[in-house]
Amino acid sequence: QPPPPQSEPPSQPPPHPHELPFQQRRVVLADHQRGADATALSRLLLYVPNFLCSLLVVTLLALFLGGIGLILVILWLVSGALVFHRPTESVIARHFLRLRYPTPDERARLEPVWHEVSTRAGVVSRNYELWIEDSDHLNAVAAAGHIVGVTRFAVQRL
Repeated sequence: QPPPPQSEPPSQPPPHPHELPFQQRRVVLADHQRGADATALSRLLLYVPNFLCSLLVVTLLALFLGGIGLILVILWLVSGALVFHRPTESVIARHFLRLRYPTPDERARLEPVWHEVSTRAGVVSRNYELWIEDSDHLNAVAAAGHIVGVTRFAVQRL
């Protein structure tokens, strides 16, 4: 009796040019990954002159405006702190960056990758929220202080 004919496995479409190979593997943290490195600190120090110059401009404007100027300085300082206020971050992400919360399927695809990326970076993944941008382009954004946004394309294709 001849063997039954074997069906050919379905052919897979060619990978997209932006597709990256990803294998879930064990992540090992080194002690030096947990702290700030010299590059991060030096980049932070580069912003100090910008902050001081901006403060100088706001202060000079405040002196020119008189009594209402102190309110201007306080509002300027508060606006910088609001970027790291979670509800304010959500408003910025939703209305200005056009991000949305991921669907359960998107979250299921993102979580393992995000865990590996954040662990390799030496940060705690639960300190950040993952959001989605409805776009067919490959992109990601760090919005404000605790929101990381990726495009729908990246979630579906990578």
